[in-house]
Amino acid sequence: MVLNEEGTNLGKMSYRDAQSIASVRSLDLVSVNHVDGVEVFKIMDYGKWKYDKKKNKQKKPHHSFKEMNFKLRIDIHDQNIKIERIKGFLNKGDDVKISIQLRGREKSNPDQATDKLEEILASLENLIQIQHRKTTPSMAFAIVRAIKKSKKKEEENENTENNIPRIRSDGNGNSNTRKNSQEATKNKSIGTSIESKRKVNI
Repeated sequence: MVLNEEGTNLGKMSYRDAQSIASVRSLDLVSVNHVDGVEVFKIMDYGKWKYDKKKNKQKKPHHSFKEMNFKLRIDIHDQNIKIERIKGFLNKGDDVKISIQLRGREKSNPDQATDKLEEILASLENLIQIQHRKTTPSMAFAIVRAIKKSKKKEEENENTENNIPRIRSDGNGNSNTRKNSQEATKNKSIGTSIESKRKVNI
């Protein structure tokens, strides 16, 4: 069985005929699969296909998956510790599933889990984007990912850093800023003295 570049089935043919079609089109004949004992070939630009596959693999970000569970009545200190751990996961590029577990009688009011989840998400508000969220009778959870900084924002931050004035030393422990200030004061004094002399000569 032979497929063309678009994946259209050209039917069964000999390997020689398939190779001839590929050669006429300056393409390659590649074995891609076996179906019920029949080998499937595809006419394609194998070099380009291999390059595109490698390029797409490099572009696709890899996100590890972490999970952090909270009890409904967790101590505030323990809650803050877990939130800091979530921030650490996000900084590493991990996706995080934040879960609020309900136990026993707590399951009679699942809205409590939703409220606790909202509280935790609010503490991460400027750091995350929510991928998915759901509430069930026994739990509430959300899957979050770190907000990716825009290229424009990074450039603005870089420009701000570049515009910070640099203080250089003259080698004697004096900075250029201090030296320039002293020179300005000296020039101002000279100007005042000259002005005074002019008034006297009038």
